[in-house]
Amino acid sequence: MLAQNPNHPVKAHVTYAGRYGALLIAILINTFMYGISLTMVLQYFKLQAKRDTIALKLTIFLLITLATLETIFTSHQLYDTFILDMGNMDLINRIPLQVTFIFEIPVTS
Repeated sequence: MLAQNPNHPVKAHVTYAGRYGALLIAILINTFMYGISLTMVLQYFKLQAKRDTIALKLTIFLLITLATLETIFTSHQLYDTFILDMGNMDLINRIPLQVTFIFEIPVTS
C-alpha cells in the first residue's frame, strides 16, 4: 500500500470506472460497428459480388475476417478485465494473451 505524504494529502481516488470506462465504451462501439460492417459484407456477397474481380472479393473477405478476429480478441479483453480480474488490483495491470518474442542478433567481429 502506498504511503501518503502528510503535507500533501490525496484528494482524488482512482476508481475502476475512471481507469477502464474508455475501454468499455471503445469495445461496445467496436462491436456495434462490426455488426454494421458484417451486415454490409454479407449484403455485398449476396447482391454485388458476382460482377467484381476475385482480388476485390478476397480483399473484402480478408478485411471482414480480420475485423472478426479483432472483435473476438477485444471481447475476450472485456471479459477478462471486467469479470475475471474484477476487484483484484494485482491482476489489473496484467496483459491477457501476451506473447513474448526473443530476437537474437548475431554479432560478427
